[in-house]
Amino acid sequence: MPRAPKKASKENGNGGNGHITSDEVAKKAYDLYLSRGGGHGADFDDWIEAEKQLKESQQQQPPPAPERRKRPRATSST
Repeated sequence: MPRAPKKASKENGNGGNGHITSDEVAKKAYDLYLSRGGGHGADFDDWIEAEKQLKESQQQQPPPAPERRKRPRATSST
């Protein structure tokens, strides 16, 4: 059975993995719909514009810094 794709974490909006979820696009498209005054008939255009804006904003964000592991400090034996 094929595995379901992992969901992006919400740490920085898209998980830093380069993928935009359909939920993120839907929310942005709805925001665009509201900003147009809620006029019907442009849902496809709103969706495409939402994807475009999210991809552009994703490209402008720097990639997340890799996590560093803390090493235990050496203790002096004096």
